[in-house]
Amino acid sequence: MKNPHIKPIDTRLIVRIADRAYNRIETLSIPRYTRASCARDLTMLHCWSCPLDLHGLLRAPDLSFLHDILGIRINLDRRLRMLQNNFEPHFRKPERPPGPHRPTPA
Repeated sequence: MKNPHIKPIDTRLIVRIADRAYNRIETLSIPRYTRASCARDLTMLHCWSCPLDLHGLLRAPDLSFLHDILGIRINLDRRLRMLQNNFEPHFRKPERPPGPHRPTPA
């Protein structure tokens, strides 16, 4: 079933990121880590609470890539669809500052 909250290009990028993550993490012997679980976590986070720079994450050096992938795996509250423990991915999209056409939140 397609996720109505995500663009098709983002889905393709998430699949490529999940493939890369699985191939790297498989060598670290982390139990119960699958491509599907990685893709599910990234999609959930990207759509609901923390938009990611998916292009940047896919091209990231291994250390930054693993920081984000493993940090998301460890710190994602899947029930709330939010990151916990003040974890900040390196490849989080910056929040847009308020502009003349966007009022500052009260």
